[in-house]
Amino acid sequence: MKEMFKGALKLFGKALITNFFCFFIVISITSLMVTAFSEVTGYYVTATKGKDIINYTHYIKDGEDTRVKQYEAQGYTVNQQKLRETSVGGDIAAGIIIQIFNIGILSCMVYPYLWERGYKERNLVLTGNSKPNPLKGLKLGLLAIIPAFLFLIFAAATDFPIVIFKMLNSVQYPVIELIAGSTMSFSALHIWQIVLIAISLLLLPFMAFLGYYLGYKDFSIWERIIYRKGK
Repeated sequence: MKEMFKGALKLFGKALITNFFCFFIVISITSLMVTAFSEVTGYYVTATKGKDIINYTHYIKDGEDTRVKQYEAQGYTVNQQKLRETSVGGDIAAGIIIQIFNIGILSCMVYPYLWERGYKERNLVLTGNSKPNPLKGLKLGLLAIIPAFLFLIFAAATDFPIVIFKMLNSVQYPVIELIAGSTMSFSALHIWQIVLIAISLLLLPFMAFLGYYLGYKDFSIWERIIYRKGK
C-alpha cells in the first residue's frame, strides 16, 4: 500500500506540472483565436476630468456614439477600450485545439511513466516475484485525483468561482467550459453539470490505466507505428 501511495503522489505531481503547462496553452491559444475569430462589437468608454469619472458601454449596433464629442467639448479626457466578441465557430475551434494540445501534454507526462511501470511489473510477474495486477495503473490514477475531487466538493460547497476552477484544472478547461457555459459560480450549476465535471476529471485515471496496461502487456504504440512504416 505504501508503494501505491508513493506512486500516486508522483502521478499527482506530474498532473500538477501538466496543468501548469496547459494553463499557458489555454491563455496562448485563446488569445490567438480571439484575434483571428472575433470582431469589435462596441467600446467601454471612460471620461475623466479631475476627480470626476464617467464610465459607460457603447455598442456599435446602437449607432454613432455622440457622447464622446460632448464629453471632449466639456474638457473630459476620453479613453475607449474595444469590446470584442468571438464567433461560435471560433469558440468551438479554440476548444478543440486546446483540448488536443492538453491531451497531448498529459500523454507525454503520464503515459511513458505508467508504461514503464507496467512493463517492469510484467517482468516481476513472469519471474514469480509479484502477483498480476493489470489494473494497478487505474488504481494509481484514482488515488492521484482524490485531491481534485476533494477540491471539486469544496468548490461546489463554497460557491467557488468557476473561472478560477477552470484555470486550476486547465487540462479539462475546454470540457468544463462546455459544461458550465457562461455560468460564473458553482451555485448556479445543476447537479448534473457538477457530475459531468467530476467525470471529466477521470481523464488522468484513464491515461494512467492505458499506459500501465499496455506496458504490462508489452504493447508499444510507438514501436508498432515505426514497424508499420518500415515494413
